[in-house]
Amino acid sequence: MVITDTTGAIEYVNPAFEQVTGYSSDEVLGRNPRSSRVVSRVPRSTPRCGRPHERELVHRDMTNRRKDGSLFQEESVVSAVRDEAGVITSYVGSIGT
Repeated sequence: MVITDTTGAIEYVNPAFEQVTGYSSDEVLGRNPRSSRVVSRVPRSTPRCGRPHERELVHRDMTNRRKDGSLFQEESVVSAVRDEAGVITSYVGSIGT
């Protein structure tokens, strides 16, 4: 699981993320996966140019790269999290292998 703010900066990753990708939370927190080597395929799942996604995104059978350079297949689902007023506050991504 990955949680980002509305700009795509990573706020949280769970232990499964660390195990699958090889990146520790300390290495990825605050980073934007679009502009770094961190989880190379998350970019499609995060907001672009400040325009938040309005619906759930599902990506199937994507190839991603672990910290050690090895490849793995993933399926991801990214959903917007909204506050009481309906404003998007963050995104939650679930990555399955």
